[in-house]
Amino acid sequence: MTRLGKSAAALAVLTLTLSQAAEAKKKAGECITEGEVVDLLRYSMPSVIEGVAQKCRERLSPTGFIATSADAMIARYSEGRDQAWPGARTAFAKLSDSKDSREIVDALNDNALQPLVSEAISELMVDEVKPESCSEAEHLLQATNNIAPENFASLLGALFLLVSGPKDKDLPICEI
Repeated sequence: MTRLGKSAAALAVLTLTLSQAAEAKKKAGECITEGEVVDLLRYSMPSVIEGVAQKCRERLSPTGFIATSADAMIARYSEGRDQAWPGARTAFAKLSDSKDSREIVDALNDNALQPLVSEAISELMVDEVKPESCSEAEHLLQATNNIAPENFASLLGALFLLVSGPKDKDLPICEI
């Protein structure tokens, strides 16, 4: 598989991790809109990039992208992420796996909930990056570094919808 092919595969794996949290919500009949998926991804991306960098930094070259440029990418992706918060909050609440969880999420103020959302989504996605895949993850970050954060989140959201989509009965994605 070419390096580009491996990076595309890594990108697809990252988008699939949202499905793990979504399965229970489909049973409840509540769906998540495309915009909410994109907002959740956009809001979470700085934490995901940071998690990948932490996981892979020691396995990669000290002159590679993660060692030299990941912090700048995290800072750039952190700018403007608050605009995605309302949709990210709604998506996270819809992904809550029980009525009690949903009530807790709804009751928390934004300052308490934001770090929980970042950590939960980051953990789901970073867990999918295996140590032997760190070079592909680094290549993916480097290849997408010049893409605007909003566009990258839209790309990930589109891939997620392509892979899962509204026809997937196990995922709570609304019809487009």
